[in-house]
Amino acid sequence: MKFSLLPVAALAFGLGGCVDDNTLSYSIDRMIAFDRAGDACMPMPGSLVIATHGIYDVGLAAQGVGSPGFEEGYQVAPLVVNHLLERTMMGTIETDSIDVTGFDVQLMPPPDDPRVANALSSNLKSFFVPRAGGRIPPGSMGNVEIVEVISVDLAKAFDATLSAQNAADRSPTHPLTVHMRPVGKRAGLSINGGYVDYPVQLCRFCLSQPINPCPPKGFPSGTGINDACLPAQDGSSTCCVDPTGLLLCGPAVPITTGM
Repeated sequence: MKFSLLPVAALAFGLGGCVDDNTLSYSIDRMIAFDRAGDACMPMPGSLVIATHGIYDVGLAAQGVGSPGFEEGYQVAPLVVNHLLERTMMGTIETDSIDVTGFDVQLMPPPDDPRVANALSSNLKSFFVPRAGGRIPPGSMGNVEIVEVISVDLAKAFDATLSAQNAADRSPTHPLTVHMRPVGKRAGLSINGGYVDYPVQLCRFCLSQPINPCPPKGFPSGTGINDACLPAQDGSSTCCVDPTGLLLCGPAVPITTGM
């Protein structure tokens, strides 16, 4: 398996030529949960943990801009499947493989929360994330892709909108639906897979304690340090700001090692 980081790209939909909207043949099978493999934070294809929803701490993401680990926005890891059956016979050319070319993404705010809707400018509601994701033979799974579906800039916009009414909106009660589908090529024609919905709840500082300066001597050794794989999404992290202004989280926070 190979992994690849896909930045959000606000590009126009449409790949040109004929398009096959074949939702049964080409689809996102599931979202793979991220896990820590060594020092890296990667989706593990063999993991039994499947991501069914997410939480994005936009306050933490906005404050962490420029700090290690906060370079990217909210990420998902879809596993794409080609459901077509192998039909090749001796002497014929196989035409049912699908080449992954990217993902269509639509962000749908909750109808009862105008703050989230107002923060979504029109050019950020729908976009295409290009990807040369390799060829998927009939009846096979493709590579696990890493797709950034909410940019850091959008996190900053959400943070500003939510903070206008509540300085610390610590309850993740602002669901944003990520509506996305795989796009590809089959036998020279474009093919669109079926859409799937992945809900992401937005909050401000719900995944970390209030952000304070790092203790001059570090956190006491043995203190429980929360360490999410990605600091601003899905899991709790212990965070603090170092004297240079960088936001440090998880294993990056200073720890007291002696008396």
